[in-house]
Amino acid sequence: MAARDADLVAAAKRDPRIFVNSFCQGVDYEARPPVEFDATLRTWQGAILDKLASAEGGQKKIVLLKSRGVGATWAMIWYATWLLWARAPAQVLIMSDTEPKAWDLMRRHRFTADRLPASLEYPKPGGAHTDNLSSRTFPNGSEVHSLSGDPENIRSYHPTLIIVDEAAKLRSDPRPPLVGTQADIVMMSTADGIENPFAEVWQDAYAATGDTWGYEPLFVSWRDREDLQERPRGDKFIISQEYPETPEEAFTSSRGAVWTMFSKEKHVVKGFPIPREWPFIRGFDPGARSSGWVWVATAKRCKQLRKRGWPLPKWLTNGSLVVFDEYEPPIGSDEVAIEDQVREVLAKDSKDDVKPVYTAVDPSDAVQQTGRGLRTTAELAEDLGVGRTEKAPNDEKAFYNALQQDFLDRKICIMDHCKTLIRQIQADVWSEKSEDGRPKREHSEKFHTLAAFKYAYMMEPWLLIAETPQPRVAKHPTRSRTGY
Repeated sequence: MAARDADLVAAAKRDPRIFVNSFCQGVDYEARPPVEFDATLRTWQGAILDKLASAEGGQKKIVLLKSRGVGATWAMIWYATWLLWARAPAQVLIMSDTEPKAWDLMRRHRFTADRLPASLEYPKPGGAHTDNLSSRTFPNGSEVHSLSGDPENIRSYHPTLIIVDEAAKLRSDPRPPLVGTQADIVMMSTADGIENPFAEVWQDAYAATGDTWGYEPLFVSWRDREDLQERPRGDKFIISQEYPETPEEAFTSSRGAVWTMFSKEKHVVKGFPIPREWPFIRGFDPGARSSGWVWVATAKRCKQLRKRGWPLPKWLTNGSLVVFDEYEPPIGSDEVAIEDQVREVLAKDSKDDVKPVYTAVDPSDAVQQTGRGLRTTAELAEDLGVGRTEKAPNDEKAFYNALQQDFLDRKICIMDHCKTLIRQIQADVWSEKSEDGRPKREHSEKFHTLAAFKYAYMMEPWLLIAETPQPRVAKHPTRSRTGY
């Protein structure tokens, strides 16, 4: 082998991007007849391969919501093929909802491996090694197995990588057998409604920072397809699901969005400095596994401020609410001590050069035993210097009716850097289940930033002259299709 070729092989063994772009091929099955092509990774494909191959950060758990035909399946097959060679001995599980689809994944791996140049010395099954559509074992100790149907089959292996394709269509929940495994996991699918484990994992990752399941979200829209200049035409429900523009759209047709009056175009604004004369409060939701904080100000003297050159939205009026900051601790935040949270919160106050009147908190904040006796989380925060806290009303119906009306009347705006709150508002859906015939929000217990906003919002921040903060009353309740 020439020195130049040897250098390229060595580089390919270190970097899956080089391996794929230099040596791999795929097949475009949507073409008629199917067309073989040389692989060239798109930006997002290269980024996910880099993340999976990195030694930093421990286990990688990715939930990938995608449009049809964006190349997600090929990207994962190319990566798996690299892993079996470059990180041997590796065990890869490739899974789909039906046996023919699982076998198709194995065929894609075979296609890729069979067309690699001899200079790579890619291992080939032979002799006592298994080589069929269910399993391939290699002389270097690596294995790849295709699984279908029942995710419980995962428990029989000790994998390095698990690829779950068509995850929204699995007949059984893949989460229980995936809990506890140290394998890197990529769970990917187009959307298929909201009543399936894939949708739940996606919403947890996208809107609740992986609070429950610990996955990182990745969305790939139809615009990542170079061959499409416009979306295919057809039934709106099907097109939104199969070729979504945004994650929200992928689930919109069947999810039953809660905040139907909210619009990013109308209610999300570019960040601007908060005038010091504007009163504001914080909202705080101390959850069991995570927490959320928001900062909400009440607009005053808008006309005068504009004359002084303050960059306020043109439509903002006196008495409107402005959400200007947020903080939600990272995944596993039950381990983020309240001391660390308060430190972050006070740092944000200092950055924004503001001082809150008080912090509105969950009225059901749990009591815990501490070195100072029985204390709620809010009381601990007070002890650490967060300032006065007040228990907020927790009337879901009043919150829903009043906030929908304020969205409709454009009496509230959210700064664009408050991304967690924006995601949670967009991802909030009605549950198919209800209590006593009353509708229930599906994610109300895990969307901590949205809950923190609720507590601040329900305290009527503009009534700050009162010694005791006043709860909000919904004066103009709106009607929804749920009758809530």
